[in-house]
Amino acid sequence: MPAARCTAARDKAAGRPTVLAKSFGGRQPPSRSPASSPNSVSPDGVANLDEFDVGELGPAVDPPGTVVEIEQLNDAALRALERDDVFEHLTTTFALTLEQYPITLQWRGTQLDPTSIQARRHSQQLAVNDVEGAIELVIIEWAKPQKSRSLHLCDAGGASLHEMRAGIQAPGFDFTAYLRWDGFRDMAADLA
Repeated sequence: MPAARCTAARDKAAGRPTVLAKSFGGRQPPSRSPASSPNSVSPDGVANLDEFDVGELGPAVDPPGTVVEIEQLNDAALRALERDDVFEHLTTTFALTLEQYPITLQWRGTQLDPTSIQARRHSQQLAVNDVEGAIELVIIEWAKPQKSRSLHLCDAGGASLHEMRAGIQAPGFDFTAYLRWDGFRDMAADLA
């Protein structure tokens, strides 16, 4: 089973944390290009995720999967990663993907397991006029209190393409809603 690990490490040169998402796909992770990341950060400190380097593939030394390194995080990103609710946010964001596919995600050595913190789950097929394709609303009520309620617009595979506040005031009802429709994939640029 492929594994993915999400950890934070220190960038020795800058003294700042580096986010690592790691899994392996049958090959050794590519080595970093010397001319990598510095050109992919704008002057205002915002990362440009459209620019990246891919190195040569080699024989695997670890279990199969993929390695992703995100470096040169700005101060806002660093503060966000140091918050206490990062684990819960990752768990709720990737809940449908983790349930549907045989993958493992970890944050700081702890595996994300959305089924272990679910109290209830409701799924309903929806019919919307002038919209083609299957639409499904999934609502997961969490056993543990969550800091925010959200609605995720997902593709048919459950990948969250956009997250917004659910806007529902219901004390004691901690949930995340997922609206699954493949048409969101074609609208991804408009959702951002």
